[in-house]
Amino acid sequence: MTTTTTKPFSPPIRVSSIPDDSPPSKKDLFA
Repeated sequence: MTTTTTKPFSPPIRVSSIPDDSPPSKKDLFA
């Protein structure tokens, strides 16, 4: 079960890597 929680957390971390310059539309897709 712990592995399942780590997977969903991975995507959000990647979004942080993306510069704020990126359009909000891309952030919505990741969310």
